[in-house]
Amino acid sequence: MIYLHLFIISMLPLIELRGAIIYAAVYKLNIFLSIAICVLGNIIVIPIIYIFAMKTIDLLAKIKYTKKIADFILHKGHKAALKLKAKKSSYIALLLFVGIPLPGTGVWTGTLASILLGLDPKKSFVAMLFGCILASIIMYLSLYVVI
Repeated sequence: MIYLHLFIISMLPLIELRGAIIYAAVYKLNIFLSIAICVLGNIIVIPIIYIFAMKTIDLLAKIKYTKKIADFILHKGHKAALKLKAKKSSYIALLLFVGIPLPGTGVWTGTLASILLGLDPKKSFVAMLFGCILASIIMYLSLYVVI
């Protein structure tokens, strides 16, 4: 049951994997099983966020009063994507963005950034998966080795 809590915590925005690893440390859970559950819980939300965000932007673009907002969001994203000429570096940046455990730099924000930048969803998923693994390793080292 406690591992189910861990899975659900890792899915929550803002808390995500970082908070779930802390939860695992507090309850002295098996770290390898905890990391696997946290990574799975964290990456399982990527397709959901992606689909929801795309549908929301499409809906905003169809409504007369919000069309300008949707156009602005998409225009800014495409403009930023043009500045990032080397696409491979975009995926490395996404991996590091998700992988460095700072507030606001998790999978939820990474998925939205990849949508706005027009990055390939499959490559973005892989980059964020490795970012989750990196974040879990950093969190593990900072909690279990230091404490």
